[in-house]
Amino acid sequence: MKKLILSTAFILGTLILLAGCTSTSAAKKNAEDKKEVKGTSEIMNWTEAPSLKDAYSGIFENIGVAVNERDLQGADTLEGLPYHFTSITMENEFKPQFMFNWQKPNTSGTFTSSKGVTIKVPTNVPSFERMDKLLKTAKAFGLRVRGHVLVWHSQTESSFFRENFDPKGALVDKETMDAREEWYIKTVLEHVKEWEDKNYNGERLIYCWDVVNEAVSDNATVNAYLRTNSDWYAIFKSDEFIVNAFRYANKYAPADLELAYNDYGCTSPAKTGGILKVIDAIQAAEKDDFLPARIDVVGMQSHVGMSNPTTTAYDIAIRKFLEKNIDVQITELDVGDSGMGTDKLLRFRYKELFRTFKKYQKKDGNHGISGVTLWGINDERSWVYKNGTQFPLLFTRDSDGYKTKQAFFGCIEAAEEE
Repeated sequence: MKKLILSTAFILGTLILLAGCTSTSAAKKNAEDKKEVKGTSEIMNWTEAPSLKDAYSGIFENIGVAVNERDLQGADTLEGLPYHFTSITMENEFKPQFMFNWQKPNTSGTFTSSKGVTIKVPTNVPSFERMDKLLKTAKAFGLRVRGHVLVWHSQTESSFFRENFDPKGALVDKETMDAREEWYIKTVLEHVKEWEDKNYNGERLIYCWDVVNEAVSDNATVNAYLRTNSDWYAIFKSDEFIVNAFRYANKYAPADLELAYNDYGCTSPAKTGGILKVIDAIQAAEKDDFLPARIDVVGMQSHVGMSNPTTTAYDIAIRKFLEKNIDVQITELDVGDSGMGTDKLLRFRYKELFRTFKKYQKKDGNHGISGVTLWGINDERSWVYKNGTQFPLLFTRDSDGYKTKQAFFGCIEAAEEE
């Protein structure tokens, strides 16, 4: 997603809100007072409308939304998030580039990998100050967190892949990069667990991590299914870095933390086939005695259009993923309408999408879709908005706060269907 360089005003603003915000109780009162709105097309304040998370309670384990630090500065945002959602995904702030915080690594530490390779590592990065404040805010407002992302070719400092952590240096060899991958995953996962042990009774506030993101080619074939235009691929020339990421995540993650592979375009036959190859490679390493891998979830990003992909394409892809005995999560849902769709048409599109997702909900102990996450709260802050030419989400925002769109009620209607 797009990069955002944000001010630290969020930090002070959030601490003030944590001290005196009574918005959650206000939202509950609004919920108690709200009128029956089934089938309505009325624009409503978002905390006077039905609760999206309540509508899908018992259907999905999580209804989530992507946010960033700026989103979390306003009292009206922090009022509505726990009213409609069970979880948040940080749009950028947990990505490697943000965790490195654009600092030059000092390489004063050492790390010895599981394979006995000793490397120099920085002691000044990753930087967890930002992460800890965001976790504190999520906890205060009763929101769980979906972690995004540990291994990705984009928004990762180029120095991470180069000799002496110098962005102008040559690429390191495979053994060094493998050790760096383990070091980074270990450092992040162990820090989160330490935070949860201290602040969340040892339970999971971050319930799932995208371990690897967008590593499959858009034009995947049986024998060539990986994205090749990345430093990861340039060093490894294979899916070894993907499989090893899931080995290391499994080694350092608590057993109840879900590990996901996440990608876009998952309904295209080529991409579906490539992702299945990745899953096969990871699962082939699950019984390894030395460093067993684990994968629990496929994340389907779902940046979709008004008519593409079809629900039939979703059916085919979801079934193929579920046949691998793992769950599916819809991780980055928005609908680009190219400016041609009215809100009524968008309402129908969201209704048919949620109807399809609901069909594959987890039940009777079987694998299924465990959660749906929207990629953004309101149109005006969406990466798809493009100066008002597209209106991809469920809410809009004006000077009076967040308002529902007809698309929102399409989602509610899908939840109410038998």
